[in-house]
Amino acid sequence: MPALNEYSPDNSKEGYYLRANVGGGHPVTLQVTIVASRIFNALGYTDGDAVPTKLVWSMYELDMLYTLTSFNIDATPADVDPTVVLKELDLNNKLSDEEQAEIISYLEAYDGPDAEQVQQLREQLLEGLPEDALEPTGSDTGSWFPMFNQLPQTRDEVANLLYEWSDPSMLRRSHRALLLNKKFVTWSVRTFATHQYLHQNPIVSIENNEITYRLVPPKGNKKLTIADCRGHSKEAETERGPNSEYDYRIHRVLKDGTVEKAYFREDIVIKYNSYGGESGSVSLLKYNIEDILPPQYSYFGGSNDEPYTADLLIDEYLTESLSTIQFEGNQTDQSQSDTDSESDDNPESVDNSELEDMELRQVISDIPRVELLTVEGVSNNENLKAEIDGKLVVVTADLDGVEGDKIIVRLPTAHIEHDVTVDAALKVSDIPDENTTKWIVSNL
Repeated sequence: MPALNEYSPDNSKEGYYLRANVGGGHPVTLQVTIVASRIFNALGYTDGDAVPTKLVWSMYELDMLYTLTSFNIDATPADVDPTVVLKELDLNNKLSDEEQAEIISYLEAYDGPDAEQVQQLREQLLEGLPEDALEPTGSDTGSWFPMFNQLPQTRDEVANLLYEWSDPSMLRRSHRALLLNKKFVTWSVRTFATHQYLHQNPIVSIENNEITYRLVPPKGNKKLTIADCRGHSKEAETERGPNSEYDYRIHRVLKDGTVEKAYFREDIVIKYNSYGGESGSVSLLKYNIEDILPPQYSYFGGSNDEPYTADLLIDEYLTESLSTIQFEGNQTDQSQSDTDSESDDNPESVDNSELEDMELRQVISDIPRVELLTVEGVSNNENLKAEIDGKLVVVTADLDGVEGDKIIVRLPTAHIEHDVTVDAALKVSDIPDENTTKWIVSNL
């Protein structure tokens, strides 16, 4: 019988998950939506409890439970009618008005094969429910994708997340990639945004029309990366049958040094090889698919994502000047159909100075007591003035500047509790692009 489990406090995820056997000897992890959690709590199920199989598969059929990868679960009980099972739970008497309203809204968004029966269940839950209980819960909250609100919604949010994922050496390339192929990069970022094992700085490379992400390797692994290859139509040579296009390519290094490389079309391994050790096994790799591939759900709010090409994500374009790339990005956007209605759709809306600030902040983050500040004015003694955490910083170093200039300073202490003067400062405009850290340390 499926078991309900609660994520441990040190896990990045919260709430419950279920482990259920779907045949083939391998249990599958089912994620639990907020709506399903409400029902489990109302029925008295807690961490470690066994949950009736019919209830689990009823919730799964209604998308209240879901898998993070596109496993084809075909071993669910054939005699399960989800609406009958949920009706028998007598939810009207076990849930609050607000909880019932949340489930009603959720069911309103359902458009699967049992839509007619689900509508009947929804009408039953509506009986006797006060109208004001429905007001706080709009139909949008019934989206079948339970982590939709965790995704970056606007172009600026996508850009900020992309930059956050990039270490200093990748920031400029990430910025250029977003300008060149906004649609593909946005698609890719949103696809991986809720990956449960994404590394803190996951962007490994952007090249050859692919974006490669670093994952936190599970126990027994030294390294694990996955390349998003959906932006091109290259094919992998398969041992049997015709060559096949692929969506993802993974590279994994096991504890004993074995190197594995595998190509996936959706969640099917179409090509696999290993070398450098004795631990390589396509069978074991398949067992870990759920933890490697990104979640399966659509990340643009519909049931099917549109494929976007990444044909400009090559060195020929990624190393061009920013002004040229902005032009190329505009041309690309105009040549592709776009159903998005975002007001910030223009690549030129990206603030390049903000990107440069982020790059510099990351560079100086490892240099003790060094901060990036903006000149707020000039004192009567012609000293530059700035602020940090509401405290005045007066620069006594021989440094010319005007309001709005960016400077970096070395503070006298790590924690500023009052106004301070500093005698070590540099103008950002004087900092070279190469050997930046070494230059700052030598001149500050």
